[in-house]
Amino acid sequence: MDENTIAQLASSVIAILLPFMKTFAEKFTEEAGKQSVNSIKSLYKVIKKKFSSKKSAKEAFSDFEKDPLDSDLQTVFRVQLKKFLTNDKEFAETIARFVRDESKSHNQTNIVNGSGAMAIQGGIAAGEGGVAIDGNVNGDINIKN
Repeated sequence: MDENTIAQLASSVIAILLPFMKTFAEKFTEEAGKQSVNSIKSLYKVIKKKFSSKKSAKEAFSDFEKDPLDSDLQTVFRVQLKKFLTNDKEFAETIARFVRDESKSHNQTNIVNGSGAMAIQGGIAAGEGGVAIDGNVNGDINIKN
């Protein structure tokens, strides 16, 4: 895989795992009736097993489990994940298959870090300090802070 694909794959893994990391780390025994959750749980197990093979990766994974919303810990996790994806073709293909299957079961996954806005399914959005307008605008418009 090329470097850009690996970077996108690593970001996709984080986007998929992020909502579930703390739950998986705290209790793995709770039954979930949905295929998507079971698939994500499998992805989690595969990555956790891979990360346990290297001390620095194991620490990165453990820290990410404890505080998955910390962007610094996400970065450290992503760096370790990219190393594994780059150096282990079979692992990269397995992860790519998980991401592909997960993306088929959902329309989209959106993450916004920092200030800003996101529009989905035809919506309109404006970032911090912006103005979102849907439809026609006529006449004089004055926008002041």
